[in-house]
Amino acid sequence: MTAEAEALTTALAAAWSKGDVEAIASFFTDDCVFEDVCGRAVHRGKEALRAEAKRVVESEPDLRLEVMSVLGVGGWVAGEWVQTGTQGGRRYSLRGASILEVRGGKISRESMYTHFDGATWLDP
Repeated sequence: MTAEAEALTTALAAAWSKGDVEAIASFFTDDCVFEDVCGRAVHRGKEALRAEAKRVVESEPDLRLEVMSVLGVGGWVAGEWVQTGTQGGRRYSLRGASILEVRGGKISRESMYTHFDGATWLDP
């Protein structure tokens, strides 16, 4: 499944990088769970996911995601990524990882692990 996992994660990262909320939502099942583990936030269902994606892309229109590595086994995908953008007027680079559960070619659960305490701030 690694080839399919790479295609899925690369396309999802591209949708986030374009700020395309509808494209982001299209990767998820209607009953999905999107969890920001370190941020202690859980978004249940596609509408909640869509609202969170809208909040993120509106607050960080220059957000970019680059997939660094992916492993897919059965219905599970693990990926490492680097996120860049601007927050509070400062540019940053942030590493993270996501564990995805995939059902019927769509993501039914994403558990995202990242925290801004680990960010590299690119502006003085």
